[in-house]
Amino acid sequence: TAEKRPFLRLDGGKIVLIALKKAEKENAYVLRLFNPTADSAVCRLESHILGIDQTIAFSAFEVKSFRLSEGTLTEWELMEGMTD
Repeated sequence: TAEKRPFLRLDGGKIVLIALKKAEKENAYVLRLFNPTADSAVCRLESHILGIDQTIAFSAFEVKSFRLSEGTLTEWELMEGMTD
C-alpha cells in the first residue's frame, strides 16, 4: 500500500497558514504564512509532492508570502511581487 502523505506540512508552533491557492498565470502555488505572536518564531514547511523542505524564520506578527514552483520556494512581497 502506498503511504499517504499530506500535500503540505507545516511544523512550528504558532505559525498559521492563511492562504494557499493556484497561481493565476503560471504553474505554481501562492502560499501565505502568519506569525500571530509577539515573539519571533521558526517553522518548517514540507511538501513531498512539490519537493519543498525549508525552514522559515518570522518576526513578531509577521506575514510572509511565497511562490511554490518546481521544487522551489521563493519569498514574495505582499503587494510588489517577488523579492530580490
